[in-house]
Amino acid sequence: MIIDWIFDRRNDGAAAVLDGGRAVTFLALREKIGAVQRGLMNEQGGVIALCLPNTEDYLSAFFGVILAGRTVFPLNVLMTAHEISLLIKQGGVSAVLTSAEYRPLFLEEAPADRRVLLIEDMYGAGMRKPILPTLDNKSAIVFLGTSGTTGKVKIAALTKRNIEASLTGYLSKMDFERADPAGGRFVIALPFSSAYGMMCLCACMAKGLPIVLLRGAFTPELFYKTIAAHRVTHYEGSPLVITFMVQMANRAVPYAIESLKYLGFGGNGIPAETIKKMSKLYPQIELSQGYGMSEASPLIAKHQRSKRIKPDSVGTAIRGAEIVIRTADGITKAPGKRGEILVRGANVMRGYYKNEEETQKAIQNGYLYTGDIGYLDRAGYLYICGRKKNCMMIRGFPVQPEEVEACILNGSLATDCKVYAGRDRFGNESLCARVVPVRADLTAQEIRAHCRRYLASYKCPEEIQFCAEIQKNAAGKTDRKGSETT
Repeated sequence: MIIDWIFDRRNDGAAAVLDGGRAVTFLALREKIGAVQRGLMNEQGGVIALCLPNTEDYLSAFFGVILAGRTVFPLNVLMTAHEISLLIKQGGVSAVLTSAEYRPLFLEEAPADRRVLLIEDMYGAGMRKPILPTLDNKSAIVFLGTSGTTGKVKIAALTKRNIEASLTGYLSKMDFERADPAGGRFVIALPFSSAYGMMCLCACMAKGLPIVLLRGAFTPELFYKTIAAHRVTHYEGSPLVITFMVQMANRAVPYAIESLKYLGFGGNGIPAETIKKMSKLYPQIELSQGYGMSEASPLIAKHQRSKRIKPDSVGTAIRGAEIVIRTADGITKAPGKRGEILVRGANVMRGYYKNEEETQKAIQNGYLYTGDIGYLDRAGYLYICGRKKNCMMIRGFPVQPEEVEACILNGSLATDCKVYAGRDRFGNESLCARVVPVRADLTAQEIRAHCRRYLASYKCPEEIQFCAEIQKNAAGKTDRKGSETT
């Protein structure tokens, strides 16, 4: 399913990608994929890192690498050269596929045996029809990693079976044939390199639905303008757009957005009251909340189209997946029992690449231990209460507080610090830091500048407060639930 659409020529003349006033047909995209596939046939090694922005080039490169029989390792273009170097080293990357614009990211720390390939050169050899490969269900075709300044990087190895299980679960929840018989146009307001972004672009390609690209930093005006210009019908991405729409509901918007009929977003990142307000303000727009993680390829639960959304819930398990709750008394599906969320199914990753110890911790008796705390109701809807692990979702991206803390401490700016998730004035999660400064005249601007040098923008604290000490627990570790003395 993940590549079947590439060899179905019935929609050759239809638009696959809409980029401003330019349309890329499925035929043109297929030929670009074929060019990348042929260009990689003679490359040695199995893992190819991919660093491209959200364009048709990303699509042709992503699927071209897979068709060439290689493992594709998508990297976020917002990452710094330092973050990228840790990931490609941990992932055993033999070559990087990028563009001339992003090539400098790979020159500083690139070893002599790692090639940097340019997408422009792939196309320069001429467009080609793709060749049908043989992909087994046991080998990893996609790596998805977590960045870390401490070097403790985990890379989820996903097989064709894993990705197609998640994709099938998503398509079942979306029910395009019934809900959208006339088709539609998608805005995917996510990095294509993310697990969520990968699933959405695969779904659009599998169903022949054109993807409308967003150019530039996401703003309410760009969102409204894009919907109006391309008659966008579907959106998947950060729930921040709901906050924007609620805040702007009483203002005059000079764009027609009547075409928008569906908004999908990740779970537990927006207050339920905001979702309720959105439903009342825009009853014609169907809302669908979901939940997932890279280790589940990524989808675990989502609301079913045509069914009334439960604002506090992230929906029910996707087809073929089982969600249970692990409590002190054991594993249960009993309603109202809180504990760690476990999931079992074909969507669960093969494991972490070259990290058997962490794989054994994450997958036990066939269940993926998510690290999130939640409970099920009588109808099987999942509710998330918090995170057992410290990972936070900031602007739709996962952020480990330890990574940001290590960056601040390594810069000799603080003797101690604590990074945590706060709430901005709209009720959305924002990254905050409490810092014990090394000197009295240290400024928040200095800390932000240091973080921006080594970390992606979404990992840089928005609010920084200075304090005298960071509260510790009995083991001498940072108390994630405690407060600091200012």
